Amino acid sequence: LLFLNFLNVVTVGYAINTKLFAQNVGLLVNTRLDPLVSPGNCSSHVHSVYGNAEFRDKVQKRMYRDDEWRDTEEKFDTTTSELIPNLSSYWVPSLYIWDNDSQKYHLVDSFVRTYYRISHLEGKRNEVNSFPPFLRMIVGDATRKEAWQPHETDR
Repeated sequence: LLFLNFLNVVTVGYAINTKLFAQNVGLLVNTRLDPLVSPGNCSSHVHSVYGNAEFRDKVQKRMYRDDEWRDTEEKFDTTTSELIPNLSSYWVPSLYIWDNDSQKYHLVDSFVRTYYRISHLEGKRNEVNSFPPFLRMIVGDATRKEAWQPHETDR
């Protein structure tokens, strides 16, 4: 676990502590699965998947729950995250490059580094909340064929 940039800001007489930390998450698999966009079906493109080792064609709440998260013994194979209690799954479209010599596309090796920013008032750490259980987010548009323009903010 890597801690970065500790910042103190004064606001209305209270100091706001901001902590930023990052974790590396290794590649689990490259696959044509997307359990949020195409649950139970083959995806239209390849994804590079990182994190929870139970990644599959459909997401289930039990895959992301660990009531004994403080106990990391014998859990080294549950995630590719360097922070073992992190059972999150991350996946992105895979990146390929064209090789003129071989006249083939080649998959680019990759990894993920997730960043978390935590802010709280001095002496009020108990007001820092985790993500809601079983939070799922979709970002971007897999069908888009053009680059986003600077004025297009509703992405």
